[in-house]
Amino acid sequence: MKKRSVKIFVRLQTAALLLLSLFGACGGEPEHVYRGENYRRELETPTGGNLYGMMYIAEEGYSVNGWDYKKGMSLMKNLGVQMIRLSIPAGEMFPTMTSRNEEKISLMHEIIAEAHADGIELIGTFGNSYLRDTGAWTYSSALPRRELSDGSYYQNWLEDYEENWYRVTAEFSEIDLWEIGNEPNFVGNYLDGGLMTLEERAEIYTDELYAASSGMHRADKSNISIMGAITEPEGLGNSHKGSWESAHYELWGRYKEQGRAIAFLNYIYDFIDGGAFPSPYYDDYFQCAAWHPYTFYDFDADYFAEENGKIYETIKTREGKDKRVYITEFGFSDGMLISDDPNKSSQEIIAEYTEEVFETVKTRMPYVETVCIFRAFNDTRDRDWGGEQSLTMYGLFYDPNPSAEWPDYIPGTDEEAVPGAPKPAAYAYQRAAGGNGSLELMMKAEK
Repeated sequence: MKKRSVKIFVRLQTAALLLLSLFGACGGEPEHVYRGENYRRELETPTGGNLYGMMYIAEEGYSVNGWDYKKGMSLMKNLGVQMIRLSIPAGEMFPTMTSRNEEKISLMHEIIAEAHADGIELIGTFGNSYLRDTGAWTYSSALPRRELSDGSYYQNWLEDYEENWYRVTAEFSEIDLWEIGNEPNFVGNYLDGGLMTLEERAEIYTDELYAASSGMHRADKSNISIMGAITEPEGLGNSHKGSWESAHYELWGRYKEQGRAIAFLNYIYDFIDGGAFPSPYYDDYFQCAAWHPYTFYDFDADYFAEENGKIYETIKTREGKDKRVYITEFGFSDGMLISDDPNKSSQEIIAEYTEEVFETVKTRMPYVETVCIFRAFNDTRDRDWGGEQSLTMYGLFYDPNPSAEWPDYIPGTDEEAVPGAPKPAAYAYQRAAGGNGSLELMMKAEK
């Protein structure tokens, strides 16, 4: 199949697209235009059957010796998990633009088949991974400067980005939900070695959305695109206060009073509405929305419903219609939430919060299709991620395979946890989701 060039799209005039929508195209609509109207009816309203989600990182069952992915999927089934956000290490399977690792591709197909056999749906993502001109994949916040002239580095980068979305989604056709990137509005985005403004990042990400959506729909028009989940670095509803690093705060521009998530959304909508991008149809960029509404240290149902509602109303107002939402990460870390209740441990409080989150979404946030808890397992390999032990401790279960260098500890003690053991929050999740069966499938009495 002939590779579609994003540069062709840039040359399309918005007026021409609008005429097509009004009068129809002679001989049929251009194949690359994926008109939002084709998907709206089915995507406006959540199905109601996929609320209970999980972030189950593929590398956990993909690369680590001793990790039984079949047993892991059985555990997810016992929990009552209905949807898994599956991180696909695309760079391991497609090392270059022209090469494939058949062994690893085959293994990923097996993992996907196991999930489906257990009745679990999947959201596929390969995060912020990009195949660079060096032929190597990188997970990087550093992005090329936007420059759309023919033959520019940026233009070629976009074409490769689209092509890789085509390759991955065509290969894993068993998945039809695809999330484009991860937290694209997060702090630490760099442009040619320096910090970029929120507007600059939104402009590049609008291109990414269109390229990725074009690639996945070229592979299969029934694929569904999900915006890479936006976030608030200081927690839900807090970043507009300017409490984080001022250098980043000052780069927000005219929307900084709205908070980083809403500001980012508004920039994207402004760009699409401005007519300088390939399509005037929002669903050609993302058919579903997503965000990560971390609260980090506590949970208040009223506040949670209100602040999430502000993000959703922004989308509804700008698009003039409802749009399905996926919360692709949310959870609490044992190392961050410290109990000040002498009668309750932090783990007991997290268990309570876990049930409250799902009840709040179910009763007060009907636009949400799925809440994916971050994450299934602690991962001691991530001990240095962010420089804080707390970042390894979001799991509902202790690490089934901790390293000798980084064992997994019971919070607040010097006692090593039993590898793979469920925490109180795992049982809380199971109660909320209506799961049944043992949660001790991954436990190891000895390391």
